[in-house]
Amino acid sequence: MRRVGVTVVAALALAPGAAAAAAVKNPCALVTSAEAGKALSVKVGAGDHEKKSVFDTCTYGKGRKSLVIQTRKISQSGFRSAIRHIPGTALNAADVDPNAWVSFITNGIALTVWKGGRQLNLRIVGAGDNASVLVKDVAFAALKRL
Repeated sequence: MRRVGVTVVAALALAPGAAAAAAVKNPCALVTSAEAGKALSVKVGAGDHEKKSVFDTCTYGKGRKSLVIQTRKISQSGFRSAIRHIPGTALNAADVDPNAWVSFITNGIALTVWKGGRQLNLRIVGAGDNASVLVKDVAFAALKRL
């Protein structure tokens, strides 16, 4: 009986951390509206959160400028497979994270990174020539909260 009691106590002690790690974070909580506005050089309101097929998505934007944040659970091998399907050229962004990849999209830039069983996608459109620096800044902020 004592052994069962110890096992139950140990399981309960570990459960909050395990539940927190498994919880899907709202991607709007990863990047604040102030950070999004700074990246886009415009004032933006609260992000629009949607659950789209595989990804949880948050969109900040105004006019032709937008920042899209997507998250999903994925294994590292699944992420490696997904990276091979990025259209065009994807370059390793090791200065952000060894598991980060950057690609160029129409009028913008995209960054994809894997961390702790999660894939984080960032897309910035309409930010101009400085977009590569801006997407890194947003990625660093989001990765701290992922």
